[in-house]
Amino acid sequence: MRSRYLKTLLFPLIYAAFINGCAPVISEKTLTSVDRAIGFEDLVKEGGKHTGKTVLLGGRILRVENLEDITVIEVLEEILSSRLKPSGPEASRGRFLAEFSGFKDPAVFYPGALITVAGVLKRFEKRILGKAELTYPVLSPVEHHLWSEGYDEGPRIGFGFGISITGD
Repeated sequence: MRSRYLKTLLFPLIYAAFINGCAPVISEKTLTSVDRAIGFEDLVKEGGKHTGKTVLLGGRILRVENLEDITVIEVLEEILSSRLKPSGPEASRGRFLAEFSGFKDPAVFYPGALITVAGVLKRFEKRILGKAELTYPVLSPVEHHLWSEGYDEGPRIGFGFGISITGD
């Protein structure tokens, strides 16, 4: 009887913790508006064809530029994992810009931090990098997630036991 009671009580709690731990970092509402068929390479190759569509990109912040009313964040694009976390700069296919309205503190949005952005493709901007001219997709963020350094936000399940020794 006690075993059955524990199963009926613990199973839903463990299941809820597992499902919550696997939830994407961008809300379901925003993800439904994202055109997941459009990848970074499609944006660069097909230019203005995707302007106005909501896309999902992520990567490593390279530079933060605070202007009068907006903050422009330059990001080295990286492939996103199933949890939408950027997965490594060696697979980068270029760079993109995220134009946030208002001020974003460079101490929080610092170079090297990982970010995932769901945003509307506004336009393309050409910038010089060394002796090359690159085309940057420019997003207007709808929602974003700044990943914590040194902390894997994945599900956590642990089991343990303890021993207590008390002396008289």
